[in-house]
Amino acid sequence: MPSAKTLKAIVTVVVAVVAIVLGLVLSSRDSDSSASSNATAASQGTGTSKTAVTSSAKPKPGAGPTTTAKQTTAKASSSDAPARVLATLVEIDAGRWPDSANSVGTKGGITFRNSEGRLPAVGAGGGRVVYQEWDVNPKKNGQGRDAERIVTGNDGSAWYTLDHYDNFTRIR
Repeated sequence: MPSAKTLKAIVTVVVAVVAIVLGLVLSSRDSDSSASSNATAASQGTGTSKTAVTSSAKPKPGAGPTTTAKQTTAKASSSDAPARVLATLVEIDAGRWPDSANSVGTKGGITFRNSEGRLPAVGAGGGRVVYQEWDVNPKKNGQGRDAERIVTGNDGSAWYTLDHYDNFTRIR
């Protein structure tokens, strides 16, 4: 029987492999849909779609167009999020996070109110989206929680923020 340390290492490798495979599968699916949506956008003269959501409602002078969550309809490829984010999302989807972080103080499953309205309030089916927030990284002893979060919606959506809810990148 392998030691607990060996089992933990095996589980970590398996989670990383699953995250990579998931990223590749979603990336290939999204690149197919992105190609068709970009072709449609080009035929309409609108250019390509953005995948990141910015917190700025007003564009800066001289800057190109910005995209807000309410305007974003195209899916970003999961490759826009780091592999560790995808690995954490696999744990969330499996119902193991934050317990699998093995770190006291790591949070997850807390209601995210979307008070600033940076994420869509209504899903594709027309229903209200209820969000939960999750730490991406295990909390380190003696330090506060970092700014990275995953926000999941009851519509199946998942968003990544590097800067504590100022900007979002759609994972799915």
